[in-house]
Amino acid sequence: DKGVPILRVWQHASSGQYCFQYCEGLAFLIDGAGERIWAQWIEGVSPELVTAFLLSQVFAFVLHLRGCTCLHASSVVVDGRAVLFAGNPGRGKSSTAAAFSERGCAVLADDVSALRLEPGVGLLALPGPARVCLWPDSAEFVYGGGAAEQLPEFLPWENKRLVRLDQSPGKHQQEPAPLAAVYLLAPRSDDPGAPTIEPLDQAGGLLELLINGFVSSALDSEHRGREFL
Repeated sequence: DKGVPILRVWQHASSGQYCFQYCEGLAFLIDGAGERIWAQWIEGVSPELVTAFLLSQVFAFVLHLRGCTCLHASSVVVDGRAVLFAGNPGRGKSSTAAAFSERGCAVLADDVSALRLEPGVGLLALPGPARVCLWPDSAEFVYGGGAAEQLPEFLPWENKRLVRLDQSPGKHQQEPAPLAAVYLLAPRSDDPGAPTIEPLDQAGGLLELLINGFVSSALDSEHRGREFL
């Protein structure tokens, strides 16, 4: 509304460093190898805001530079293997992960799920911060009435609630897990037959993975191609 881009990303021609500049008044500088990050912000920007951007888009980009693929997905561990739930905002990724955790399946990551190809092992899903962030109605659905009022806000303007998993044994797994499946969550439906599970063909599945890549707007064609070799 102010005519300023929400996010600008560019790479310095000579140093190879990347810069993420946000309209809120903070910026991150990342070296070309993804080994060092510098942060700078103006007065009035809260540490919570800096941490929120650092743990999402910036770290996802760093992981990409280190050879990982990041999906806009939440992940849980079922029988020792990682199951990812991907989809557009509002599809229920975090809510599904939280519901699984209440049924004895540890959460691996929320909102950003990183995958790494391990020689001789296959694709591993990596752990993220020990938390899930839920809208108030989702928190009430998963944890019962009154839960939203008891949980702290993650970011005030989003009104999401922060559920810390490090305070409850078995709720979060800190070790990578072999990838078992990726489920794409479709829009919510009033169909009495819902929910249903339908397989995707290889071409459709690849397209959906590309669409649901994290920090996709910060990746050029060369970067995007490298993720799916």
